[in-house]
Amino acid sequence: MDDKIFRYSLIISLVIHILALWKLSYSNLHFKVKTVKNIEVVYPAFALPKKIHQPSLPPQKGMKVDLLQQAKGVAQEQKNISSFMKDLSKMKDEFIEQVQKPKAVDESKHKRRVTVPAIETSQIKNPQYIQYYQIVRNRIKDRAYANYAKLDAGEVYLTFILDASGALQRIKILEDRTRANQYLRQISMRSVEESNPFPPFPQELQYPELSFNIIIAYEVE
Repeated sequence: MDDKIFRYSLIISLVIHILALWKLSYSNLHFKVKTVKNIEVVYPAFALPKKIHQPSLPPQKGMKVDLLQQAKGVAQEQKNISSFMKDLSKMKDEFIEQVQKPKAVDESKHKRRVTVPAIETSQIKNPQYIQYYQIVRNRIKDRAYANYAKLDAGEVYLTFILDASGALQRIKILEDRTRANQYLRQISMRSVEESNPFPPFPQELQYPELSFNIIIAYEVE
């Protein structure tokens, strides 16, 4: 008897718990769902500033005259600059000319002199040779003085060969013994050539040809 009561009590308790749990689950399924509102963000509109086109002002009275005056002023400045550059170029040319131009020398205050001194040699002691050598030197000296037109000084050492008729065969300048510029070298060579032909050898000089060495000295006093 007691067992039956216990069993019935247990079954009733289970049924009650099942109903309680079922009711609780059903109530949870029917809860209110909150509505989610969408938030819309609205940014204020910014108006970009419009470029204002200012109308060009009509030329005012007197503006044309001002522009003409400015143009004339610019033209005058350019003209002045051009004139200044021309004067500067002229001054430069004159300066260069003065620098490059040799100073004028009053030749009347200076005296030119030409000498052809005898050169002693131990190879030939023949008096006839020495006399003929003197004639040769005097002739060359006269021509050198006639050709000597500048106030340059120096010495030119030459050697040349004459045949028995007095004709010039060869001539050259001895560079190692010459102390003169190109002008004096040229007139020295020309003076010997213009003296050609020389007198024939005297009968005592029975040689087909003879060599001569001379120094032409140019001096300015």
